[in-house]
Amino acid sequence: MPAIDVFMLLHQVCIAFQMTVSTSHGLDIKGTKAFLRYFDSVSREVSPGGAVPKQYAVYFAVPTDIYEKFSSDALPMTGASGAKLTTKKALDTSLRLKQW
Repeated sequence: MPAIDVFMLLHQVCIAFQMTVSTSHGLDIKGTKAFLRYFDSVSREVSPGGAVPKQYAVYFAVPTDIYEKFSSDALPMTGASGAKLTTKKALDTSLRLKQW
């Protein structure tokens, strides 16, 4: 799935992981929107009452040698060319993620 390398379902919660060796890593908006739709559908199936969370957790997995240099700020939504997006749609999408 674009934008996410691995995900898991733990106690009815979808958790995403993105692995990178870069010191910063944007999230492709097209791929992010796709996994949000998928996570929403999974959440509706497994959550009591079909509740969909306001946010999903995304964990960035990085090698130990770049851990201290990796951005602690939320990473941006990016377009197909890798350029940072500042549109309302990009902001709304990024607000659905809690980045770790």
